[in-house]
Amino acid sequence: MRILMLLMLLISAASQAETDTLNEAQRAQEAGDYAKAATLFTPLAEKGDPVAQFNLGVLYTRGRIILQDYRVALQWYLAAAGQGHAQAQSNLGELYLTGKGVPQDFKKAMHWFAASAKQDYASAQLHIGGMHAAGQGVPQDYPEAIKWYRLAAAQGNADAHARLGECYENGRGVAQDSAAASEWLSRAANHASDVNTRDAYLAQRDVITKGIASRQQAKEQQLAREEAERARAAEAARIEAARKEAEQAALAQAAEQARQKALADAALEAQILAYKQAKIEAQAAKLKAQEEEKARRKAESERRMAGFEAAAAQRRAEINAEARRRDAENRALRLKAERKAKQQAEAANNSKARHTDKLEEIAEEPQDMLMNERAANTINLPPKTPIKAKQIEWSKEKVSH
Repeated sequence: MRILMLLMLLISAASQAETDTLNEAQRAQEAGDYAKAATLFTPLAEKGDPVAQFNLGVLYTRGRIILQDYRVALQWYLAAAGQGHAQAQSNLGELYLTGKGVPQDFKKAMHWFAASAKQDYASAQLHIGGMHAAGQGVPQDYPEAIKWYRLAAAQGNADAHARLGECYENGRGVAQDSAAASEWLSRAANHASDVNTRDAYLAQRDVITKGIASRQQAKEQQLAREEAERARAAEAARIEAARKEAEQAALAQAAEQARQKALADAALEAQILAYKQAKIEAQAAKLKAQEEEKARRKAESERRMAGFEAAAAQRRAEINAEARRRDAENRALRLKAERKAKQQAEAANNSKARHTDKLEEIAEEPQDMLMNERAANTINLPPKTPIKAKQIEWSKEKVSH
């Protein structure tokens, strides 16, 4: 029992000694005695103290007194980060982000930043926001970056305040708002760790403030120009409206005149058409009357011609009948004369012999006595009566009248 208590006292004394050594090393580091700090941190770090391991990593990273060696710093950061040291995890993420002491690896950097951010370490939250804004190892996403910047800013991180100011000024992830940007930069200056950084934030804020004033002035000028332009546009619109109204009135008047003219032309055209139609109808009626008169005359002429032809036919029939009758009479007379002549010839022949002697006796008588004798023995026949053309013409005239 005494031995256990003795061991506990020894362990407590040793732990207190290590704590005292760690505190002394940190005071030496803050005082700028980096050689002493390194001498005190080394044995503690080798024993596995994460704070000592982290601080040795910082000394090797910054090259204070000892040579700058990122690879050695990486080993001490890994040792401390493996024990859950938030600052060591964040610094380890910075080495992977920048490729110092190791090949650049955004995924590993994001891994160590996320581990540190889970412990609400502001610097790690700031780096995560920066990687989202730059699209390093993750798709570029300004709203996500804004979220991490706000987490870091809530813990008083000056850089996070400044990053938010930049986002508001440039409208990245948020609506552009120079006034909000100026406010965030003022807060960044208030949380700055040194005067130079504070002055830099204030200078950046002043540039934005001047920009706001300049933009405000430009905006006012633009508004004045726009107002003047609107006034000019309104006046131009009024003039254009008046012109269009006058033009429409002129068009309406012209349209009315055209309508009136069209009505007058239509009425005149209707009158002309009516006149032409009446003239055509009158001509048609006249032509019809002429045709009817012509037809009547033709019918009358045809009737008269038919009567004439009938009369002429009757007359021809009568004439032909008369001619046939006369021909028959003439033939009968000729036949009778021929029979008589034949009888006379026979009688003459018979008497020729009887009178031969007598003829001889009278041969010496005068010739005229012989001709008288012959004439006395000849039968005179009536001549044929021909139908003359003048008789036919006279008959036509008689029929037509």
